[in-house]
Amino acid sequence: MLVSYWHKNGIEAYRVKNSELIRIASGNLDTLKPFTGFGKKVMIVARELLLYTRKRYPPTTRENIAKAISIEIRDLFPLESPAYFFRVSEQTATYSLADIWAWDCSQYEGVRKVFPFTHVLPEDMAFISDEPEISIFEHDGLKHLVASNKNGFIGGLSLRTLRDDAIEMFLRSLGRHSLEIKRIRLYCALENFSSENFSGTLPVVNEQQKDYPLCLKNINRLVLKDFRYAREIPFTPSIELLLRLIIYLMIIYSISLFITIENYDSAILETSKRLDSLTKELAGVGQIKGSDEHSDTINELIEKRKSRIGPLTVMDALAEFIPEGTSITRMILNENNLELSLSSKDPLNVIRNLSGARCVKTVKLKGAPYKAQDSYNFLLTLELVPCG
Repeated sequence: MLVSYWHKNGIEAYRVKNSELIRIASGNLDTLKPFTGFGKKVMIVARELLLYTRKRYPPTTRENIAKAISIEIRDLFPLESPAYFFRVSEQTATYSLADIWAWDCSQYEGVRKVFPFTHVLPEDMAFISDEPEISIFEHDGLKHLVASNKNGFIGGLSLRTLRDDAIEMFLRSLGRHSLEIKRIRLYCALENFSSENFSGTLPVVNEQQKDYPLCLKNINRLVLKDFRYAREIPFTPSIELLLRLIIYLMIIYSISLFITIENYDSAILETSKRLDSLTKELAGVGQIKGSDEHSDTINELIEKRKSRIGPLTVMDALAEFIPEGTSITRMILNENNLELSLSSKDPLNVIRNLSGARCVKTVKLKGAPYKAQDSYNFLLTLELVPCG
């Protein structure tokens, strides 16, 4: 396995052989020859290139959190071409807590020409410890503090100058995890720092400074499947081809709309005929004279029909209350329950309008809205009542 450490001045590349790390190249991307060969090629993005935040979300699935982050990633970080990774670090009955890292991926093509990585991960995710501890190390003039445990990253901090009070503040920022920390491991010499200040609280272990980035120390212990890089195949169509494609799509869309409208009209007419026929049959059944043997069954059938909502009534209500710019892509009516698949720029306005519609008792959002270009795709379930 090959591992590279990508920082602002280039990359450092290492070959991992059992527990041994062998440096095979280091320098600016323009000065290095391309790496070839099969197998895993893991790239670690240095802390100096990362932006990080921790955000709370409602209690939901990891898939829904992933959709939410993909929609708001550019609002969270001031990056033109953001690549990102997240993990759900805490989940309770009231919230889900997500750690989110982002970095600029505009240089990916230049990096991949030299180091065609198959996996990519932020540096913080490479730290793992058997017991909760803080690692202090230095790279390119920055002092880094990273707290980790057996599950990985807990918290991090990077400073130009590190003083005793900064370490104390970092400990407090870890919240409840600060009580779990067992030691501080020091991998570099620090000015204005005295380990005696921690002799009564946390032991400070002076470690030998590594000749490789500290994040590579436990690289063999990481589960890499979550960091697999799915490369997009580049495609740069000509203007003429793009315009033709747009025209073809508009023609296909127009034809599909015409066919859909024709199908809807035909289905509505057929449904109307069947309803009229059923109404006449039920009216005739209600007037049947004779034995009372079947009267209870007939009355129950008539009452059940009265309480059922017809599809035409539902369509009329939807047409009246769904706002402009909203389209229904699928509709399933089961007894008095209606499931709708919709596309709209303002899902909240759609829910608000339908909540006031006649025949609608309740409106519930099913899952999280998914953004597609300029609109959102989402599912609604409606409980219907007779309109009177």
